[in-house]
Amino acid sequence: MKKLLFLLALGISISLICFTGYAKFSRYLNQPSASAILSENFENLEGLSKATPAVIAGKVAGGNIEFEYDGVTFVKTEVKIKDIYRDNYGLKKGDIITLLQTYGLNEDPIVDKHDELLLFIKKYDGPVIDNAYRMVGLVQGHFKIKRLKVYPNKDTDSETLIQQKYSSGISLEELKSILEKNDYVPTKYPVIYTIQSQEQQ
Repeated sequence: MKKLLFLLALGISISLICFTGYAKFSRYLNQPSASAILSENFENLEGLSKATPAVIAGKVAGGNIEFEYDGVTFVKTEVKIKDIYRDNYGLKKGDIITLLQTYGLNEDPIVDKHDELLLFIKKYDGPVIDNAYRMVGLVQGHFKIKRLKVYPNKDTDSETLIQQKYSSGISLEELKSILEKNDYVPTKYPVIYTIQSQEQQ
């Protein structure tokens, strides 16, 4: 009986530790570090489009700046907007926005200054930084433009459905058509990502 009570107490303690760690991370970016179990998981661009208030093309305008918030390392990058394919924020060509990402997160590869970027973005709402944007679905909303075609970013260890389905790319005209047919539908609840460390995987 004593052994059973000990095992029960141990199980409760471990559960509390895991929950506390998850709660600490989830209040930052809705997407902590290492590897994330995505609650924003899209089967295709139609679904991603409905979840996205702004879609822009742009280039990194400066360096990737790392900084810490409460023990977690984030990256902020200025991106200059070259084209706008959807906008619900009053953005303009030539604007420079701040993109917020989490350092070391497999599902959120840091934007590269050498890439022509196509980003599905949403305003970041949280304590880490003011006036910033995040990518919808993390890497699922992170694309590169090459020779007038759009390709998913594939700088991750595992593939999402979007990466698989559009690996050969689509034309910018196809992208515009998808966005026109799939209007943004605001979500009622905030997105939260569950994190797994490398040891847990």
